[in-house]
Amino acid sequence: MFNIKPIEQVIQNRVKKISIQFKIAFTSCIIVGLLAHLYMFMNKFPNYDDMAINSFGASLKLGRWFLWVLGAIAYHLDFVYSIPWINGFLTVICIATAAGMLVDMLHVKSKLCCALIGACLVVFPSWTATFFFMFTAPYYGVAFLLAVCSVYIAMKYYGKSKIKWLSPVCLACSLGIYQAYLPFVATCYVTVLLFEILLLEQNWIKSLKKAFYYLIQLLAGGGIYFLVMKISLQITGQSLTSYKGVDKMGVLSKESLLYFWRVIEQDFLGISINNNLEISHNLLLKVMYLLLSIFTILCIVVSIAKSIKRHNYMEAVFEVIYTIALVITINSIYLICQDGVYSLMRYSYVWLIIFPICLLDGMEMTLAERGKFMILLGWGMTLSICAGIFSYVHLANAEYFSMQLTFEQAKSYYTTVITQIKELDGYEPNMPVSFVGYGDIVDESLYRNQIMKVFEISGRDQVLAQTYDMGVFLRYYCGFDVEFFDIDTMQYKEISDMPTYPSEGSVQIIDGNVVVKFSK
Repeated sequence: MFNIKPIEQVIQNRVKKISIQFKIAFTSCIIVGLLAHLYMFMNKFPNYDDMAINSFGASLKLGRWFLWVLGAIAYHLDFVYSIPWINGFLTVICIATAAGMLVDMLHVKSKLCCALIGACLVVFPSWTATFFFMFTAPYYGVAFLLAVCSVYIAMKYYGKSKIKWLSPVCLACSLGIYQAYLPFVATCYVTVLLFEILLLEQNWIKSLKKAFYYLIQLLAGGGIYFLVMKISLQITGQSLTSYKGVDKMGVLSKESLLYFWRVIEQDFLGISINNNLEISHNLLLKVMYLLLSIFTILCIVVSIAKSIKRHNYMEAVFEVIYTIALVITINSIYLICQDGVYSLMRYSYVWLIIFPICLLDGMEMTLAERGKFMILLGWGMTLSICAGIFSYVHLANAEYFSMQLTFEQAKSYYTTVITQIKELDGYEPNMPVSFVGYGDIVDESLYRNQIMKVFEISGRDQVLAQTYDMGVFLRYYCGFDVEFFDIDTMQYKEISDMPTYPSEGSVQIIDGNVVVKFSK
């Protein structure tokens, strides 16, 4: 007879096996995630790509074959809708689960450090930027969870089980949704290697073996991803788009390497001076990154000096190599994507916060052993990280507030346009409508939302009224359902002679078509 246990007992047994560190990171991620993003979850603020209410985004042409698989499943289950609360909360659950797995992987012991890591992971601006594209956010959440799972499996089953080969499969599926999480995975591997040699003083030979193993996992995951991508493109008869250099993904050139070096030199090393990476917009964040950088450099330098003093020269060499590798992997998105990098693509930079937190936790010293300086340093780092988390929570809410302003502005603007259309002499409801130059509106009375520019992150519209998908906006958000089309302005002298909106005569009926001229 089968011994079937009650479902409550099964759940209780499973929950008991979960570490307290996992639970704290998970809970912190949920609570702080809602503080940061609930504004967006409880409203519908579209951006230029989020106009449609039933889409999951571009897939095969961008090399995102697993996104197509998940999207197809969602379509058949009637789940493919841009519903903010559902999509947002599912995404936060994925991030929180990944946060719990991450603190377990890194062997973080301090409850406070676990809470800080969970909070940092969910408030980092990359997720704020992701929620601008709410229609595809849960898929990106799954991609991030799969990315962390790939590292977790590789580490947990190192040298023990065939299960470890699920790691590259998880990585391939993650890349098949969103390729930008590869730098996060690579940085995670390098972080583990550096921690083990810095804090655990692991033998360099063992470290080299692990490094080779992790590299094989990365290459295998990337290989599976590219193989399936090529097969899917071949079957569907499609080809990779040139958008953001997707068709040149992974191809290195002299120009790309020089650009990569400029990013490191100007933006990465200058993170406490400027906001070129869109992650340090105020003084609190700049101070936080400065303190964390100083602490990290000091820890690494002291460790290298100790290794040299003990005549462990190879360990010192590997500490230097891993440190250089850490800088490269954190910035490696600029090697993958060579035609513009958005905020949501820079998630690997969250390691600039997580890495020092783990270093602080890994010291494993009592307060008496630390001394006053270390105690003060620990307090300074903790307070600066808390201030940074608050800044990111504030930033997220400011971004969503700005989206609300631009949305209401666009809705009001086009409601007025629709009213003028319907008041035209001879207007009929079935008349086709053409907006000439709507992507470049010259109306000087249209507010450009300059006051919120301090919070600018890639992916947010300053003027939603100029979105490329205006027909969808008017249909879904203004209730104006007519046939929209692009008119050949060269055929009509009347259009060239028309003034631009909102001047009198900028809305006319020409040959049975409504024409609204926004720009020349």
